[in-house]
Amino acid sequence: MPEIEYGPLLRQLRSTLGKLEVALGAIDEAIVWTDHQGLIQWCNGAFDRLVQRPHFRNLGEPLQQLLPLEHAGAGSGGGGHPWKQAAEGGVIRGLYRFSQGESIRALEVSASRVEVDRQASIVMTMRDVTEETQTRERIRRLMRQNQLILDSAGEGVYGLDPEGRTTFVNPAAARMLGWAVEELIGQPQHQVIHHSRADGSAYPAEQCPIYAAIREGVARTVRDEVFWRKDGSCFAVEYTSTPIVEEGEIQGAVVVFRDSTERRLAEADTARRSRLLMLLQRITEAANEAESVEQVMRFALDRICAHTGWPLGHVYLTDPESSSRQLVPTRIWNSGADSRYDDFRSLTEVTEFKVGRGLPGRVTSTRQPYLLADLSQDPDFARADGARRAGLVSAFAFPVTVGSGVTAVMEFFSTARAEPDVFLLEIMGQVGRQLGEVIQRKRAETRLHQSNRDLEVFASVASHDLQEPLRKITAFGDRLEEVSGEALDDRGRLYLSRMTAAAGRMQVLIDDLLQYARVSSRGRPLERLDLDQLIRQVLSDLETGIEESGARVELEPLPRVEADPSQMGQLFQNLIANALKFRHPERTPEVRISGRMVSDSTRPWCEITVADNGIGFDQQYGERIFEVFGRLHGRTAYPGTGMGLAICRKIVERHGGTIAAHGDPGRGARFRIRLPARRDPGKEVEQ
Repeated sequence: MPEIEYGPLLRQLRSTLGKLEVALGAIDEAIVWTDHQGLIQWCNGAFDRLVQRPHFRNLGEPLQQLLPLEHAGAGSGGGGHPWKQAAEGGVIRGLYRFSQGESIRALEVSASRVEVDRQASIVMTMRDVTEETQTRERIRRLMRQNQLILDSAGEGVYGLDPEGRTTFVNPAAARMLGWAVEELIGQPQHQVIHHSRADGSAYPAEQCPIYAAIREGVARTVRDEVFWRKDGSCFAVEYTSTPIVEEGEIQGAVVVFRDSTERRLAEADTARRSRLLMLLQRITEAANEAESVEQVMRFALDRICAHTGWPLGHVYLTDPESSSRQLVPTRIWNSGADSRYDDFRSLTEVTEFKVGRGLPGRVTSTRQPYLLADLSQDPDFARADGARRAGLVSAFAFPVTVGSGVTAVMEFFSTARAEPDVFLLEIMGQVGRQLGEVIQRKRAETRLHQSNRDLEVFASVASHDLQEPLRKITAFGDRLEEVSGEALDDRGRLYLSRMTAAAGRMQVLIDDLLQYARVSSRGRPLERLDLDQLIRQVLSDLETGIEESGARVELEPLPRVEADPSQMGQLFQNLIANALKFRHPERTPEVRISGRMVSDSTRPWCEITVADNGIGFDQQYGERIFEVFGRLHGRTAYPGTGMGLAICRKIVERHGGTIAAHGDPGRGARFRIRLPARRDPGKEVEQ
């Protein structure tokens, strides 16, 4: 045999061991080798860094003291220090905590028992997984948090893969859909809950916005569709489908939905309430345009029947001549009443009620709207048999109130059973109050119209029967003074002058009364009017009085209005002349005329103010001065008939406006006039 040369072999072995040492020292995992007593025989640099000690100080040290470990996770460990368990036999793997001061590291440990020269040794490797563990814990907590959010969310949430199969579902979605969560996982969403429209027609998947979001990668929001429950029923939903995109590829979609049934019901209720409020507004507006009380009633019947779909409406009136306030029927029905109800109408038109009896009497007694859902079940409905023959099932009625009393009851009948509707009755109560105000105003207008006719008759009489005697008194007085004036003594001449003056005052009074009466009867059509130009003409007509008093008149730009030029001229002439007449004796008269546009809930208004610095008046007389013959001073102090401001108010009211006076004794007066900036379409001022 050839002789073996050990020198080169040993050098090669040392070189290999050196390289192995360098390699073991360069890896990140800590490696340690102990003898059977647990004393460290060898360790690499990663171990030195782990225990934060120099290498030479670690050799020969007991491992369990230098590296105390506590089991922290799943694995084959758990019975104490991994070295001890490995020494007892087997291979140990697991997650351990290594506490070093305030620092706690997570180590993934592997320990195994080996024998070298029949001596037991333990080899342990440790990988620091602290950051990985913390990251996993954060991910776990985040996933748990997200899961809790999904589980507690009121909206339904589910996920879909690119083929539209359900990948996850939160409890709210499962609850709304009537399925268990596990029953929905893996199911094709469209075929299970979105297969049909609300009317039951098929909903092709290619038209589904949810699938479109998956195909196109664009979020879709839909408000008016339905999802189907497990039991076959459906419910209104609004949903948003958002595509899941990873690295530019669509991986599916997330759908968030909510049951919109309550929203739709609320929107429908809001729309219904809005329509009822609009009905109230239209009835009120049209009632104001009506020419008679009957026209007001009939229009309201037609509008309410059209809105509710109820085919029959009628009006009962209270009898003002009856001490028991008997309710009497009328022939005022809605214009679209069908002939099949003729027998019931005939029965109604001969049926009277006392207050408190029957539907009209009950409404009159309580002054509140009332609904009868089933006429056949009401023992106090006297027309029950007639209603049954006509096929009428339900009825409601409301009072038309004027002040604290009921002037009429409007009743309506339906062929279908009506459920209680609090808001409908509330609005009908408001309709009744509005109609009452209109009726009260129409009656006042009728009385005013009659008064105007009476006044016009008086004016006709005054212009003929009174003017002629006055002219004769004046003429004969003048002739008497001319023929026999010198023959009269002082007393006779005094009597003659008083007679002539009285006749003159009577002539002025008759002229003023004629002027007052003719505001309505002789008014001209309204036209677009430049008030600035008109008032300048008035000031020109009053030029003599203005110069004599030394008055200063300040005129600011005024808005345009639709008015009768002649009457507007008379209005401002009276107001400015009043300011000159009632001037303060110790200062120069000043009159300021200004205007502006204002608006309220009904329309735009032209507001004009005529203010002076005269003697003023006590505000308690602010209404009295507008009365006919409403004088605050004696005739000797301030001449006149007391008709000027009454004529002003009548002119303003003829134009649909208002006039108010504000006085301050010794400091002046202010008159504020409001005139409509424009007329309502089709509405003419009464002539």
